[in-house]
Amino acid sequence: MLLSFPETLYHRDILPENRKPVTWLDLMTFRGIQRTRRLQLRDFGHVFYMLKYPSVLLPTIYYSLSFGFGSVLFAVTGSAAFNGIYKFNTINVGLCIGLSTFLGTLIGEAAAGPVSDRLLYLYRKRHGGEIKPEARLHTIWPGTFLLPIGVAIEGACLQYKTHFMGPVMGIAIAAFGLQIVSTTVFAYVTDVSSLLHCLAD
Repeated sequence: MLLSFPETLYHRDILPENRKPVTWLDLMTFRGIQRTRRLQLRDFGHVFYMLKYPSVLLPTIYYSLSFGFGSVLFAVTGSAAFNGIYKFNTINVGLCIGLSTFLGTLIGEAAAGPVSDRLLYLYRKRHGGEIKPEARLHTIWPGTFLLPIGVAIEGACLQYKTHFMGPVMGIAIAAFGLQIVSTTVFAYVTDVSSLLHCLAD
């Protein structure tokens, strides 16, 4: 990543209209940002500075735990479990975990995004245009319950060696819940960060 991704630091400085366009080589060598200001160590650490705010720290911790249980857990244990219990080969394991995760995530994203935006819209409408990012957080409740339910279904089905569709459905339900959590947390933290930056300016 350090050697192949260009620098994409965003800054709010007003740039002159007649400036020379930034090339890919400029971004790879950090010259793109230096046209308006000097690159500073703070540019790489400002994201951690935001963790001093509970409204950023707590959703970050919650999402980290949710991601660990709702995604990493299946990737780490799925191969051994499906291979050992059901004698699946690599392709079958990949299909079981990949398709169930894909479908759960797809449905979760299709549901969470519009509902989250609608809740924020309704809040603004009821409160005279006031924006309160916390209004989005009510979207998270279905994911909060479905994620552990999916993990429990997958675990119980593997423990009792049910038909392989049992753990597959558990993974899909957990992925659905995780996507609801992800969409809600990302939108909330983005809204809060934008407000904190506006207050700081």
